[in-house]
Amino acid sequence: MKLSLIHKLAISGTLALVLTMLLGVAFAPVSYTWYWSKDVHFGLSTYGTQITFNNNIHLGSFTFANGTAIEFSDVYMGNGNVADLSLSTQTSNVTVASLSDTQLGYTVTGAGVQTINLEDKQPRTVILDGSQTIIGIGYTYSGGYITVSGATSTASILFEGGSVYIPASRGEYTTETWYFRSDTWTVNDELGYKLHTTQSNNTTYVESTSASLQELTVGIKIYRVNTDGDVIPVTDTVVAEATQSGLTAGTMLNTTYALSGDVESLTLDDAIQVVLYEQIGTGTQTAKATFITRNLQTDEMNTNTWTLNYYVSITEDAGTYYYRFHYGDSSTDSKIVNVQYVTLDPWGKSLYYIGKSDLINFIFNPYSYYLGQELAFGIIALGFIIPAYNRYRDIRPVAILCLLFGGTGGLLTAMIPAVAMKVSFLFLALGVAIILYKLIR
Repeated sequence: MKLSLIHKLAISGTLALVLTMLLGVAFAPVSYTWYWSKDVHFGLSTYGTQITFNNNIHLGSFTFANGTAIEFSDVYMGNGNVADLSLSTQTSNVTVASLSDTQLGYTVTGAGVQTINLEDKQPRTVILDGSQTIIGIGYTYSGGYITVSGATSTASILFEGGSVYIPASRGEYTTETWYFRSDTWTVNDELGYKLHTTQSNNTTYVESTSASLQELTVGIKIYRVNTDGDVIPVTDTVVAEATQSGLTAGTMLNTTYALSGDVESLTLDDAIQVVLYEQIGTGTQTAKATFITRNLQTDEMNTNTWTLNYYVSITEDAGTYYYRFHYGDSSTDSKIVNVQYVTLDPWGKSLYYIGKSDLINFIFNPYSYYLGQELAFGIIALGFIIPAYNRYRDIRPVAILCLLFGGTGGLLTAMIPAVAMKVSFLFLALGVAIILYKLIR
């Protein structure tokens, strides 16, 4: 019996889905015994130093090697995992910022010596304090162990088998003013008020109360949010504080803050989150409002000095005192001034993507930049839809293609486990190549 086109597409599509789902199980990560919060500090008693992770981690096991090193096995952090990792640090504390089987990034609190062994792999590229270096200058390597002595703030190590480090095409620093707006949006799965380059038109406020007149102190905590929705602290404490004493119907408090922390190794889709805190007198610092930027499309923020403008009021009504932070329009105009980050041109972004082994974005980034993402991908979609319709003179194959490849709402992305998506795209690419060959032969 000769199968119809619909039957062929249905059977092949079903087989592809089953195969990729089975691969999802096969490639699923191993189970982990230990789960540790990012607030846990691993101490080295011999040196009096600590090792922490800036995200929660899963561990198969860990051991302390005579108080001089910690040996981890089956480490999983974010989207990265390694089978074996040994870390040691002398005279400075270390915070692991990124981890995979081909890359380790960390920050240090001042000069010191760190010793690393990641699955006995040889380092391919070493970047200390933002500058690429060579063996013998800032680090040495012997017998699987890397000894870093030249880092005073950050270190990033790419190992054999990983991506080659390609410096992105650097533009000038873009300087912006970020306004505390009264409207909201969701960026990288995080909901917050907009922290944006234009002001909104509706003023609002957050408030605290007390039964007696006290000082009002406002300040912020800063985080970066990646595309997985991970909220990573940039500041561990409330910073950029300003204080108002005495009743006022409204006044602007001004202060400055020299930005520091893990903001010099961003990914292009990271956003910056700012949480506004209020403190009444000597009471508890309380988070009152969360603000978040757009995806900044930069890999580095400048650690320069910000100026922060907080519009506040302290009023009294029937014996109750109201402490308010106002934002959302030009009459209150609460904002952060002199924010700077590196602007990458489209070619710089493409170099960034190829350095991350992201071939798809490397190819399509210039087109989406000049044509716009919707138009660029629309043209790509037409390249599949028009040949399919012209060949079969039937809208049903087109509908099936749309169902299968329909982005986040498509059957493939809905049914295939996330861990198998990259594997499935290899099969999809092979299938597309066969279809195109049949169309043009």
